[in-house]
Amino acid sequence: MIPFPIRTLELSPRRKAAVRQDGAPPSAGLFVVAGAESGNTIHLGATPALVGRSPSCQLVLSDYQVSKEHLRIEWTDGGFLLTDLKSSDGTKVNGRSVTSAHLNPLDRIQMGETVLVFEVYDR
Repeated sequence: MIPFPIRTLELSPRRKAAVRQDGAPPSAGLFVVAGAESGNTIHLGATPALVGRSPSCQLVLSDYQVSKEHLRIEWTDGGFLLTDLKSSDGTKVNGRSVTSAHLNPLDRIQMGETVLVFEVYDR
């Protein structure tokens, strides 16, 4: 039997998404780390973004466990808020089932076999 290599990752503590002086959202995005669309990214801003299988979504996924309009991410109250849109199979953030959650940098969002990472880009 051949042992698998072990890799240790060290991450700095998560920081909240910084609010700009004018109240506009910081530059942020969703990066697909697992699933058929792995490697795709969408940018988030003041306009709400839909994620799902429907062609009308800003991030279209082909995962059959993802609902047509699975979740929405919008800028509210100085942070990005994820809202599950009553999807059939639910949404997890960092392994916990949620109906809504405020997102922090590097949060992992899972829907079916698809995993997204929420990123905030430095200005």
